[in-house]
Amino acid sequence: MATRFYLPSSSAAVPVVTETSATWTVITASNSWIRADTTKTSTVMTNFIQAGTVGNKYLLKSFVTRTFATATTFTGTVSYATSGRSTSFTNTVNLAIAISVCNSLGVITSNLLTFGQGVFFYGTTRISDYQTSTLTTQTANIGDFLLIEQGIIISNASDTGRLWFGDNGTADLSYTAQSTSTTQNPSIEFSDTFGASLNPWPIVVGAATNELMKIGSGV
Repeated sequence: MATRFYLPSSSAAVPVVTETSATWTVITASNSWIRADTTKTSTVMTNFIQAGTVGNKYLLKSFVTRTFATATTFTGTVSYATSGRSTSFTNTVNLAIAISVCNSLGVITSNLLTFGQGVFFYGTTRISDYQTSTLTTQTANIGDFLLIEQGIIISNASDTGRLWFGDNGTADLSYTAQSTSTTQNPSIEFSDTFGASLNPWPIVVGAATNELMKIGSGV
């Protein structure tokens, strides 16, 4: 069985604020750290907008998972689907993604997917983009967790793109076909099965603060 994570638009404070991967040209003001889990929390669909120039990759949201209770090796693929749109053109904005393993301090220790890109350009009306990518074989140790970063890449001409996150839909976006649905959930699914190997979320009082990570990542 595979392991699917939902991508909510908001969450309780994350236990650790991580550094960001080197994939991204720009860490946008929209970026924040959100809990991703294998069950939905019914957050409303919310779009996050970014103007961009050709060739740049813009990080819009950083999702973190629960920690691993046992060492877990990733050897398979990952599929992902998120709705978005461009503003001016139909050949400029793609979904972009990076997936990393982080240790308990929020430091990236290895990359499962340095950079993934959707199959299609987004249109000027809302539509989903998707892809399946092969993961680099890596092992998450006990206490590690995954960092899933999503944003946009701009090609061909400067444009403004947006992505929708939330998990209050009754169905999920397809990993094999585009959808114009405004209610289906974005998600990410690993072919490896490891949902039962994750610890419960710890109790976090107030906002998570990790000054080492804030200094190291420029946030």
